[in-house]
Amino acid sequence: MELAQLINYNEGRELFRSRAMTIFRPTFSLSLLYTHTRYVSPQCPSYYPPKPLASPLTLTSIKYRSTANPSYSRRLHLNNFTMVFPTVLICSVAQRFPKNNHRLTASPRVYQAASNSQGIQTLLEAEKEAAKIVQKAKQFRTERLKAARTEAAKEIDTLKAQKNAEYQAFDTEHSGEADQLVAKVSQETEAKLIEVQTAFAQNKEIVIAKLLETMTNVQPAVHVNAKARS
Repeated sequence: MELAQLINYNEGRELFRSRAMTIFRPTFSLSLLYTHTRYVSPQCPSYYPPKPLASPLTLTSIKYRSTANPSYSRRLHLNNFTMVFPTVLICSVAQRFPKNNHRLTASPRVYQAASNSQGIQTLLEAEKEAAKIVQKAKQFRTERLKAARTEAAKEIDTLKAQKNAEYQAFDTEHSGEADQLVAKVSQETEAKLIEVQTAFAQNKEIVIAKLLETMTNVQPAVHVNAKARS
């Protein structure tokens, strides 16, 4: 059994076809581990069960099966799972030998994944470049908003000055006509007052004579609507 290597998507596909299928025989098991996990023989008192990696395995059934060793020595068995090859795959392959048909012994050999940080460094650099692009976009957006506010303020000031000038011109143009109308109305009012006073002076005596004549010459008569009493 060869060491599992750090593989990309294309290499992982070939590994799955050529080698990985042999892992699923009854005498082998596949465990995906974190790179920092200590995986030793179950006979060792410091034995810890391997921690399954959340990715790239999609586990549908996980259980621990006790072996012939003490209760603390347990192996993680994957009954059914779906394999997905991502950009980076870190795995360890353990060979197992069945003791009988009912139970399996612990693994005597462990193949640890090879550590290569080139792919991880590439991902980190890509993340940094993406962060720089996002920062530049945010800065450009802020600058454009400031420029838009400045341009809008300038346009508002220009429009306000234009409307003020138009109002002043309209006021100046129509203020002269208003003065002329006021003068014309005042002249007409004065003329009417002079005409009324002249008519009063001319007809005053005639009106007084008619009033006196009406008051002194009284002619008693029965009203036309009055009914004679029987």
